[in-house]
Amino acid sequence: MAGIRRLELAVLLPQSETIVEFTQQLTESTGIGAVTTSLLHAEQRVCFIAVTIEGHDVEYESLRDRIRERGGVAHESLEVSYGSPVPEPNDSYNVDLEWKAIEHEHELEP
Repeated sequence: MAGIRRLELAVLLPQSETIVEFTQQLTESTGIGAVTTSLLHAEQRVCFIAVTIEGHDVEYESLRDRIRERGGVAHESLEVSYGSPVPEPNDSYNVDLEWKAIEHEHELEP
């Protein structure tokens, strides 16, 4: 069976960790060819980011452990692609995540 080709995750990352360093560390995980991170929302202590991972056989457990080692938490799996060719990404989750971040931000206002 073919492994994971693309994985999109919602990740909570501590503010102390830079997105650049975090992204570089993830590219060193087994089976990963490319990683893209996007900041969706930032609070005082944490950032909510979307992470897109592409590779030939992404090892999810190894990836999740690497995220944990960097102080992050893989909050949700947003999209998973198996097989070849890789299907085009579904951008609808970005709208949902951005909306959730805006709703959460307004809940914090007095």
